[in-house]
Amino acid sequence: MAAENTYLRENRALSDAIIETARLRLRPFHADDAEAFWQMRSNPDVMLFIPLEVATNRADIYAEFAHDLAKGERFKFFNAVEWKDPPAGKDGFMIGWVLFRPTEEGQFVEVGYWFLPEAWGQGLASEAASAMIEGHRHAMGVALADVCADVYVGHPASRRVLEKIGLEVTGEKLYQGRPAWVFNWKI
Repeated sequence: MAAENTYLRENRALSDAIIETARLRLRPFHADDAEAFWQMRSNPDVMLFIPLEVATNRADIYAEFAHDLAKGERFKFFNAVEWKDPPAGKDGFMIGWVLFRPTEEGQFVEVGYWFLPEAWGQGLASEAASAMIEGHRHAMGVALADVCADVYVGHPASRRVLEKIGLEVTGEKLYQGRPAWVFNWKI
């Protein structure tokens, strides 16, 4: 486990490198991702285990996304996920996103993901999260032992994703008033 302030957010960012897997392309966000971002934020099923309210105003989400993208800070630890060989009409369309971001205190680097329901149940979250870790941890100087995640208790699909990529439950905590599993890298 790293000491506090080891991974300060202001000292790190993901590279602009595009990462490809057998089925996916991970890339920096761009303005055209606003619609997919809205589709995720406004879907109650997607937001069920996310500590944000379900979005109800498309214009507000589009404006928030454009503002945050232009500012450059919010999404500097995120990659959009799209199909490497997309179906017709889906070229460049974000089907999800994955993050690899230092925790607030800078002691760990968390991995996380959201996907549109059309991408669920296909192993894409595991594929993207694993690629995100391998694609960015060396450039960011992150030891595998410092990779972590939190998942609300009662979300077995996300638990399986994290266990599949090499993390294990090491405890529980309250996260925004709800019980959550704490995951750390298997050592």
